[in-house]
Amino acid sequence: MKQVNFFVIAVAIFVGITFESCYSGENENAWDGYDCVTIIEEGALGERITLVGDFSGYTFIPSNPNFLQLQTNEYPERARIFYKFAADEVIIEGKTTYNIKIVSCDLLLPVNDFSRTEDISELTTPLIQLNDQNTWAVNNYINIGFTCYANEKTTAQNFDLFADKVENNNTLCVKLNHSEDVAVGSGYDSQGLISFRIPPFAQLSEFYSNLDLSNTLIPFGENKDSIYIKVMAEGRNNNVLELDPIKVKMKIQQ
Repeated sequence: MKQVNFFVIAVAIFVGITFESCYSGENENAWDGYDCVTIIEEGALGERITLVGDFSGYTFIPSNPNFLQLQTNEYPERARIFYKFAADEVIIEGKTTYNIKIVSCDLLLPVNDFSRTEDISELTTPLIQLNDQNTWAVNNYINIGFTCYANEKTTAQNFDLFADKVENNNTLCVKLNHSEDVAVGSGYDSQGLISFRIPPFAQLSEFYSNLDLSNTLIPFGENKDSIYIKVMAEGRNNNVLELDPIKVKMKIQQ
């Protein structure tokens, strides 16, 4: 079986499954930092672009936001960027907004919604592995890293995430499903990472009415806005793959 090479940098793996790359600028080595970001279009015409960082917690204001459009001619929802602070920018403890120049955007992260149980395809291929070091939740997204069997037709749209059950009143177990039939031995191993939009708590309760989430899943914390999410998947030989629960701050309403 052919093993696909994968690219690793710091805490995240981003490869395989039609992940798209932006053009890298000529000064790609002259960067101050990198982050996975959510791109926010503000203003009536989307004329103001801000980037919300996953790992830094910063809000970035890029001087060259059009750099993000080089691959698809439109702004992506999620991406990994390398950036340079503006010449007059000062890093101060407690400051959360910074002006930057995007030096490189090497990956556009595919983004999917949670799926309804009844919409899941009956086709399925076991996953090889769930990657705990490359799974995190922030800013209303849960990002799941995994290894799967793939072929030339496999895309991020072949993966569904849905609520499966509730444990201990505060843990939502979600299942990642590879919704296509890839014959083991005929394809190749591929590393993947997909961002899934986490529905607001009220919508989750409505979305999965069969689980009665409003009565069985109880948000906790000072503002009663957090739950745990445990990622699970079907593995080889009927094994169940699962990761340790992740604490997630939820949106309560849309």
